[in-house]
Amino acid sequence: MMFGVQEEISIQTAAGAQTSEFEARFLRCENLLYFTADRILPNRADASRAVLNCWRTASREARAFAYEGDFRSWLLRVLIDEAVAIRDLRKQLILCLEVAR
Repeated sequence: MMFGVQEEISIQTAAGAQTSEFEARFLRCENLLYFTADRILPNRADASRAVLNCWRTASREARAFAYEGDFRSWLLRVLIDEAVAIRDLRKQLILCLEVAR
């Protein structure tokens, strides 16, 4: 079962963690991230996986940005890296299946 970003934040909050400024900033960018991932990847499940991977990577490597635009640009870069990795893995799997025939 795969959770989304909202569910992960809810689980953390229920466990006693406070919603941080990072989480609030991330959630403000969430629609843009899904929009971008939908354009890069062939289906919604992969796009959701890319956004969730972006959340996990970005939350581990959280940086301080003075301006919202800088933060948003950094998140988009992280998301694009995650989406390209998912797309490349899918291509590799397809090639492996074709070779196995």
